[in-house]
Amino acid sequence: MLIQNIKSDSSFPEELEGEVFFPLFNKKIKVSEFTSDNIEYANECAKLLKELNDEVIRHLCLASIRYCNAFLEADSEEQYSFDNERDVLALIDPRFLLIEQDETRPAIHLELECDWEQEHGMEWAIRDGKVVYVGSYNGVSPFDDFIEKDEWNFAQQ
Repeated sequence: MLIQNIKSDSSFPEELEGEVFFPLFNKKIKVSEFTSDNIEYANECAKLLKELNDEVIRHLCLASIRYCNAFLEADSEEQYSFDNERDVLALIDPRFLLIEQDETRPAIHLELECDWEQEHGMEWAIRDGKVVYVGSYNGVSPFDDFIEKDEWNFAQQ
């Protein structure tokens, strides 16, 4: 079992929460919004964190840079430049792996904090090995239908 320290969520007693190690950031993050009925599914979602390939990581990093610089530009702030796209990860702090209750295909849905958007943070969604959403935290689902080239979804640009 990859998810450790499983216990009832104090805010939602019918739900469970736990922790999983996220190798990309070399830290443990919380896993939430799962129940005893879908704990195996939650574990499959957690397993995907360990299996992120270089192509997906590169896509996440480039999309995060686009989001970062678009946000800074809109706020009339100086944009960042990075020598390597992975350098953006130093500005990102993953907080939660969120588990979708009604799905059977495992997916990654992450709530993250970032240096440039401290009020709302950011969100990553990965489905079937493809990055489908990177942007401001909006409570999307990896299983939503995403319109290509929506300006708010930096994964699609």
